[in-house]
Amino acid sequence: MSNIPSWGKSLLFASSYAPLYLVIAFQTQIVRYELFGISTPVYHFLGIQLSLIAIVALLLSAISVTFLLALIYINRDDEGELLELDHYENRGDLVSEYVIVYIFPFVVLDYSQLSNMLSFIVLFLTVGALQIRSNRLYINPVLAALRYDVYKVRVDGDELLLLSKDHLEGKEVSVKTTTISKDVCLSTR
Repeated sequence: MSNIPSWGKSLLFASSYAPLYLVIAFQTQIVRYELFGISTPVYHFLGIQLSLIAIVALLLSAISVTFLLALIYINRDDEGELLELDHYENRGDLVSEYVIVYIFPFVVLDYSQLSNMLSFIVLFLTVGALQIRSNRLYINPVLAALRYDVYKVRVDGDELLLLSKDHLEGKEVSVKTTTISKDVCLSTR
């Protein structure tokens, strides 16, 4: 599945913000925004009140994470190609960097204020456009929570990112992988 469509890449990017969507849903649970004289609704489900923004945040979290899990599940069951790694380096630091730079600043916003929500949306779309065009799309805290390590590997002179649940050790390492995107591989079973 090396050719992920643009909408799929957008969902992969969106999945990296899934924990933040839960924060937004919690903060905006009963918030009503006034925009052009129109107030956003708050819905009642089984005794729970949820604003339109909270519902959208919960749906975005669920849909994007489901897509990520399906992508991983489908590709992990692939037979895979055996790669002999010339060199590998654990780059788990990229996940921490991603969280600190791209997610944590948004956690402190007060999403009950429309100006903060609009600021978040503009910045989210800007970061998304940049991330979708790069390999950093797979630097994802949800994958880290699922115990995937990120490795920068060299195979026959080419550098790739490898996502693996197995910890790589030793000098001569062979890994069965499947390509999920240009320059990004996933270890298979």
